[in-house]
Amino acid sequence: MMLCILAAWTAAAAPLDYEQALAEALVANVALLGAAADMQAAESALLSARGAWDPTLTLTAGTSLDVTESMFQGALVQSDRTSRFWSAGVAQALPSGTIWSLDWDNATGPYTYDFDLFGQQISQEGEEYVSTLSVAVTQQILKGVKLSWNLQAVDMARRGIDQAHAGERAARQDVLATTASAYWDLVQAVNARETAAAAVAVAKEEARIVGAQVEAGNMAPVERTRVAAAVAQAEIALIDASNAAALASDALAVLLGRPPGEVLDPSTAPGEVPALDLDIDTAIAEALERNPGMEALRLAVEAAEAELAWAAHERLPGLAVTARAGLQGYELDAGYAAAVKELFSATRPQFYLGATYTQPLGNRVVRGDIGSRAARLTKAEQELEAEERRISQQVAAQVRTLETASKRIELATLNLELAEQTLAAEKALQAAGRAIEKDVLEAQRARDQAAVEVVAARTEFRKAWVQLSALQGAL
Repeated sequence: MMLCILAAWTAAAAPLDYEQALAEALVANVALLGAAADMQAAESALLSARGAWDPTLTLTAGTSLDVTESMFQGALVQSDRTSRFWSAGVAQALPSGTIWSLDWDNATGPYTYDFDLFGQQISQEGEEYVSTLSVAVTQQILKGVKLSWNLQAVDMARRGIDQAHAGERAARQDVLATTASAYWDLVQAVNARETAAAAVAVAKEEARIVGAQVEAGNMAPVERTRVAAAVAQAEIALIDASNAAALASDALAVLLGRPPGEVLDPSTAPGEVPALDLDIDTAIAEALERNPGMEALRLAVEAAEAELAWAAHERLPGLAVTARAGLQGYELDAGYAAAVKELFSATRPQFYLGATYTQPLGNRVVRGDIGSRAARLTKAEQELEAEERRISQQVAAQVRTLETASKRIELATLNLELAEQTLAAEKALQAAGRAIEKDVLEAQRARDQAAVEVVAARTEFRKAWVQLSALQGAL
């Protein structure tokens, strides 16, 4: 009955080779999809940071009404002005610490002035037209003149892309390592289940033979009980192995984005293992250079160093020099075109040159920021050193595990050869009537266990190799 159920379970299994499993895991894994989203967000952040240097266009239009009363040189002045205005301007900040702008301002509208000078009423009416074109340049001389300080948002965004790329690589290595280990676990579990199923078949055949021998009077009845117990023990072992295979199949199915309960049949055998020629120091050096986690921590140290340098630059006071030049056209009642003509005749030039100095008294904000960033740099360096030690220890452990696994494979292969020879000898003795059934059954169980140990040793080697490759960023 157990063998029928097992046959049906095997028939429903979906064949899956090693490379296919890894490819599916890369497509379905949530962590890797999240890493890809982080990369997209980092690239968008860089686009946004660069946008700070885009020129800005400003367009303004409107109308205003002003009715005022004031004293001007002893005369009471009442004014009634209606103005229509429009302007266009372009401004841009540059990474060099320069800000430039170009503005064209225009206004037209009627006006009425009423003067009351010692009781004498004087009125003036008309329509004025004004057009002004000006260009201004402001240059930072101290704080803000350093190109790297002005580009710190862009630099941080670029570092964010590098960090996201390292995170994506780390997630990829983790996904591949986890999936590969789960695949080899399933290979081992399926092999153990198949060996257990074969052991059940052998035990039942031995029970049939022993039963016939007992009926013929060639064996004592106790041998029938002995083989019946052996059959029961083999069936229990098959149940345990089948359950372990089902658990391993579910674990791999989840990693592949498949529903639990789907039966997977690994079609790639662990095969012969390669000859080892590993040097611990060389393996550690490769891991420290190529491990994506180490790369991310090195980027964090570089970013902290840059932030500290930027904070030091902020200690400088601000000194901005501004130069502005412009032209104006102004006409009364002659029309807007006349005002523009006067503008471009350059008869009314305007010039300005000045400087602005700013210095926070105490400068505690900057001093506190420098202390904070220095502490972050120290922490980043400590984390990098700790990770170097951790990676070095893990690589050394995996190299030793591989060396041990290689020797274990040799031992398991020899044990299998010995178990097969022992089983053949016991069956030959049994056929000659010189061995009891108990010895044959024990030899069969030893052979089956030796076969399982060979596959287990090879899959453990594969898993250790995968973990070493992941530490070296080589998957």
